[in-house]
This record gives sequence, C-alpha cells and structure tokens, in this order.
Amino acid sequence: MCLSCAAAVLCLLCPSCSDDGKTFSKAGMSITLTDDFIENDYYNLTAHYEMEEEDVTVSAAKEEFSAIKEAGDDISSKEEYASVIMKDNDIDTGLLESEDGLTYFVFRKTPYDTEYVYYAFVFETEDAFWLFQFGCESESEDDYRDSFMKWAGSIRFD
Repeated sequence: MCLSCAAAVLCLLCPSCSDDGKTFSKAGMSITLTDDFIENDYYNLTAHYEMEEEDVTVSAAKEEFSAIKEAGDDISSKEEYASVIMKDNDIDTGLLESEDGLTYFVFRKTPYDTEYVYYAFVFETEDAFWLFQFGCESESEDDYRDSFMKWAGSIRFD
C-alpha cells in the first residue's frame, strides 16, 4: 500500500484526524465537532452531543449570573465556579488545570460498572458561566484527549 493511501486510512480511523468538522450552535455558543456527532436533548442541559458509533459525549450547561445570585452564591470567576462545581458534585480531583487558554478539570465516574473519564471546561461570558463536559470510557482516554482539547478550543460565544 502506498504511504499516502496508508495515511488516508489512518485518518479515517483516528478520531483526532477528522476533517474540519461540523459546527453546532445553541443558546449563544458554537462548537466544532466531527461529522460523527448528533445533537440530542438530555435532561436540563443547554446542549448535548453524542458520537454515533462511539461512546463519546459532549454536553454544555449555561448558568446565568442572575440564577447564581438568586441561589445566594457569590461567585466572581470561572475558577471559583469550577471549585463550586467540584465541591457540589463530590469531585475529588482538587486540581484545576489551564492549557492553551482553557480552564478545566478531569474526573472519573463509574456508572454501570464502566469507568468514564470527563474533561470539564469552564468558560465565563458577559451573563453566565458555562460548563462543557467531554466524556468517554476511561480506556479510550488516550484516543480522545487531544480531540477533547481541540473541540474545547473551538468553542465560541456570540
């Protein structure tokens, strides 16, 4: 097989080698994922996307500052917001990371006897905090970490 043919086959099989992707927009935000994603409604999330052939999800939750104040919380930064999210959800990573201008934390959960890893990115806009979670089975983390970072870097707000 020629090298260019082999490279083309690898790109088809590799989740991080996909084309320019598909941009989804909702509630004042946009994100570019691969064409393999579909949009679904999921509980009370602002947006939720699933990769059709893989167990990969992306969710977005917008929490307006007015709702936070009504709840009696005084949160003044995305770092404080991330800390509150971790505390309220018993996420014991304790580590808030920053890479390429992105603020995030990583945690693991084991529902139904399968461990999942989640990369949770926090954003702040004029009127709200946003929490985007990218998840997959823990055994696939090495396959998707770079894609999670790329997809999170594609997030834009109106």
